[in-house]
Amino acid sequence: DAQPVLSLTQISKNFAKFDKNSDGVLSKSERTVPINLEVSGADYLWSTLNLHITLDKRLSMVMKSETAPATTIGSAQEENIHLETFDSANNTLIVTSAGTPLIDSSTNKLVTAPDGTALFSGSDGTIVSFKVILPEDAKPGDKFDIAFNFVQNYDMFTNTLVKANADNSKLAIDPMTQYAVDHWVNGFVQINPEPVITTTSTTTSTTTSTTIP
Repeated sequence: DAQPVLSLTQISKNFAKFDKNSDGVLSKSERTVPINLEVSGADYLWSTLNLHITLDKRLSMVMKSETAPATTIGSAQEENIHLETFDSANNTLIVTSAGTPLIDSSTNKLVTAPDGTALFSGSDGTIVSFKVILPEDAKPGDKFDIAFNFVQNYDMFTNTLVKANADNSKLAIDPMTQYAVDHWVNGFVQINPEPVITTTSTTTSTTTSTTIP
């Protein structure tokens, strides 16, 4: 059975690593950070996803137009039909993908794993990449969360057979989606705090003795 683990990029580095020209100020390009949505544990076992990814309110999404986010499709869903939209009111990226079972063109039958499990078009790897922009006043110690936000009756990570069986059993959520929700890994961008340097001062006392003959 599929055990999908969805994950978002986690970045933690010092201010100097962001400040590439070492001028003490982060330019827009230096504040622009790439984020990947990835999946493992479901290689050719998924076909359908709807996901909400909410950005820290201080982050901005890089857009290719006023209404469309600038995204790059990864190999995990290159055989699927996909759509990415951005809900600016809630600072949320919505990722949708729809694939199909794999069909053997010579027999016109489902392609299956050795154990008989049906295989689908969605594979492991990167699903989609996008970029976020840190605020102009980003400083050491700041952490910006990028998190999955499960929307009941809409979000899912599954395949058509698992979903159909769940619907027939009147389950509120199918088991593959439930596993994904229980195990997903949220992302973040963190500018590490500056190290605290402590100085220890030592005071030396000198005692003078006077001998009276």
